[in-house]
Amino acid sequence: VNKASSSITIFDLFEGKQIKELFLEIEPHEATIVTNPNRVIVTNYGTPDVEGKSITVINADTNTIEKTIALGESLRPHGIMPLPQPNKVGVVTDIGNHLSVVNLKTGVVEKQIATQQDYSHLLVHHPFKPLVYVTNINSGSVSVINVELDKVVKIIPCSSGTEGIDITPDGSELWVTNIKEHFISVIDTETYKTIDLIDTGKEPLRLKFSNDGKQC
Repeated sequence: VNKASSSITIFDLFEGKQIKELFLEIEPHEATIVTNPNRVIVTNYGTPDVEGKSITVINADTNTIEKTIALGESLRPHGIMPLPQPNKVGVVTDIGNHLSVVNLKTGVVEKQIATQQDYSHLLVHHPFKPLVYVTNINSGSVSVINVELDKVVKIIPCSSGTEGIDITPDGSELWVTNIKEHFISVIDTETYKTIDLIDTGKEPLRLKFSNDGKQC
């Protein structure tokens, strides 16, 4: 994903070369994938002057743009992830502060759930429960959203600049980066309590667990 170029660069990892660049109408920020069918979905965040309000669906078999889906009045979509249901993704917007559930097949935003916090940014889904966790940069928190009940069930206070997030494969811990105070908060998903703080370098933006959960 190339922000300034407003494009998506596609590489063949086996050949070790670039095979295509797709140009978008507005600056993208994040991407995710779904399978059956294979699609790459990109959030169209926008520029300092133009607020984005859509996602782009790319056919990963043909490497072509398939469709653009508008998100209504919720602006600057950033975080995106696949949901357990087929052909559905969750999208978080910085302005509007919604978790949107989007049906990729129909192109319909099926629901928008307010995070109840400010500058909602990234998200992760619990591996076994209908819970989505959303980081909120300005509020310094994580919103816990039950996507079956369509509501926030808990606000977890973290610290200033709460941004990156991932969950352990067994669903027991959330790890959250704090870009202004330079550490990772380790949160117990049963009690919602912070059980550890791990110092990092400056501005830890993202984190991701390995499939076996042994490394992050």
